[in-house]
Formats: sequence, C-alpha cells, structure tokens
Amino acid sequence: MIDKAEQKRCMARYLLGDMSEAERAEFEKQYLANEELFEELVATETETIRSYLSGSGSEAERREFESHFLTTPSRRQRVEFEKSLGEYVSRYAPAKQLRPRLAPAKTALPPSWRFAFVAMVLLMVVGGSWIMVINRRLGHELQLLRLEQSQREQQAQQLRQQVADLNVQLQHERTVTSDQQQLIAQLQLPDLRVGAFTLTPGLPRHVDRQKPLVIPRGLSSVVLQLRLDQDEYPSYVASLETPEGSRVWQQQDLVSLKSHKDKHVIVLKVPSNLLQSRTYILTVSGTVAGGNTEEVAAYAFRIVKR
Repeated sequence: MIDKAEQKRCMARYLLGDMSEAERAEFEKQYLANEELFEELVATETETIRSYLSGSGSEAERREFESHFLTTPSRRQRVEFEKSLGEYVSRYAPAKQLRPRLAPAKTALPPSWRFAFVAMVLLMVVGGSWIMVINRRLGHELQLLRLEQSQREQQAQQLRQQVADLNVQLQHERTVTSDQQQLIAQLQLPDLRVGAFTLTPGLPRHVDRQKPLVIPRGLSSVVLQLRLDQDEYPSYVASLETPEGSRVWQQQDLVSLKSHKDKHVIVLKVPSNLLQSRTYILTVSGTVAGGNTEEVAAYAFRIVKR
C-alpha cells in the first residue's frame, strides 16, 4: 500500500527542486502515466503555494520556494492567482460575517444588484481556477501524446532499419543462389571449356590410388560439386590447399543446394590455371555467429592435366 504522507513529501521535494536528475526523471515518468497521481500533484502544488503566501513555512522553506519554484512565468502566474484569490476571500467573506447591519446608503446598489455582482466575481474566480486546472490537464495530456509519438517514431525507425537489413541480406542470398544455380546449370549442360566433377567427403589414406580428375587442355575452369552429409549452416567457406598446407584458392559466402538426387551439395567453380597435376585437399567450413568458422568436411582428390 502506498504511504500517502511519503508520497506528499516526495511531491513537495519535486516541486521545490530537491531531487536529483535521475529521481526527477523517474517521478515525471510516473505522474505522466498516472492521472490520479497528476491530480494529487496539482493539489500539493496548490497547498505549497498557499503555505508560502500565508507565511506558515520556515525561512529556509521560503527561500527554497523562491529559488526553485518561482523560476518559470507559469508558476509565478499561478502564485499571483492564488494571492489574488486569497485577498478576495479575506476581503469579502469576513466582512459579510462580522460587519453589522447598517442602513443602506443612498448610493448603495440594490440588493439584487449586489448579489449579481458577488455572483459574477465568484464565477470569475471559480471559472479562472477551473480553466487553470483544465489547462494543466491538457498540458499533461499533450506531454503524454508527445511521449507516445516519440516512442512510435523510435519503433518505426527500428522497423525500417530491420527491413533494410533484411533486404540487403535477401539480395545477397539471391545473388549467391543465382551463382550456384548457374553452376548447377553448367553441370547439366556440358561445356567444352568447363570440366565438372563430383566429390564425396573423406580423406583416404592412399589418394594416389584414387581415380584422378583429368583436366584436358583448353578448359577455363573446373566445377566441383561437393556432397554434404549434413546441412546445418547458413553459409560456408571452401579452401583449396596442397597436402603441405599451402593455400591455393578460397571462396566464401557459399550456400548449399539440392541436386537432382535430392542431396545437399556445394558447387564451386575453380579457375583451371590454378590447378596442377598433383594431389589437393579441399576443406569446407560452416560459418557461425561472430564470423567464425567450424570445419564441416574435407575432400581429397588428384588432378591430372593433359
């Protein structure tokens, strides 16, 4: 349950500027979102002003009020209004109760006119007070609308950035997929200038006993179709090396595709002039979070150029 006395002291500290920036920001966030709390803050502000005008507070409190509260035109106007209202009440209300009944003077207004005049003054005072409360409430609602608008603009900006990032990623994947599909098409439509070979993962002990990949003269490139036992990564990196560990060629941002046999494969297009008649090790690594890679499979094969 909320301690009303503590809440009132907190409001008084806020009005008199006796809060840190962090406390002030948190308090404003609360009363902007709570209509009841806002009404209590208005009532506390009125009590604080009347206490200052009546001189009931200590000298230190009066100096604090003058140095912190009376810093804006709207607050000074609020104090002037309460001062005028207090002067009117003290001038007319006691006089009506204590003044003896005197014979009406010749120049006095008729009773009906005096009643109308007092009613008009009271209506102006009460109406002015009510207008100030309405203005403060409208200001409060305007602050809420501005806060909501700012939050919506931030969310819209985040969504626009996410859409832009997704578009870039989608365009990249379309480009990579298109390249891979072109390579698949080259496998299905043989070209005299391109040699196509399918490799299965594994590093046999005697690579030299395997059937070599024969590359005739005049080939511009060699297409390697690498079969995958599992496809668990969004993209891959292929690195072609000699058995001694010397890197010959590398390609990044590769994606897997399904071949006509419904197998997951990665298709590479290696320039023929980089290959010599010898044994090579082709390592495929999957890309993980942070740009790091994990080795997925290795392929050993022997090239013979004729």
